[in-house]
Amino acid sequence: MTLQRHGAATVLYRASYARWLRVVAGALAVVAVVGFGAPIRAWLVSDRGPDWVPIFSAVMLVILLVIIWRGSGQSFVVSTGGIVLRGWMRTVRIPWAEVAAIEVDDRSLSLGQTVVVTRTGRRIGSPITGARFAFRRGESAADHGPDLRQPAIPTRAARAAQERHRRGEFGQVPAG
Repeated sequence: MTLQRHGAATVLYRASYARWLRVVAGALAVVAVVGFGAPIRAWLVSDRGPDWVPIFSAVMLVILLVIIWRGSGQSFVVSTGGIVLRGWMRTVRIPWAEVAAIEVDDRSLSLGQTVVVTRTGRRIGSPITGARFAFRRGESAADHGPDLRQPAIPTRAARAAQERHRRGEFGQVPAG
């Protein structure tokens, strides 16, 4: 694994959607542009039809493209500065000094996902690290164990980095 820079921190592990899934998302975006663009083009060319058709089509196209763009950009980044969780609507940066524990979620919908517990007791989960997302990020669900509750690669990477931080290997590096 090659180390990458993420701001002032070095990225140790990144869980995100696999390249093939990003290609599928791009193809879906093209289909959406063609599918929702056709009524707009037909309305512009023919001067027929109600005025709400192009407005509705444009709004639906924008909504669908935002969902595809934000959905395919989810990630879980472990770096020398801390953990960065990028979800659908927000990005959470947690410096190592704020991390109390790293756990595996055992609730049915989030089975196997990595949960970061902060010093204040806040529990922040990363859906991309869950067992049901393993194939989509290019990993095996078998890494989560036979009951899907064992620490998989994202959890093990975060725990190893947390241990390195506790030993003082990272120094003072911002989360990113």
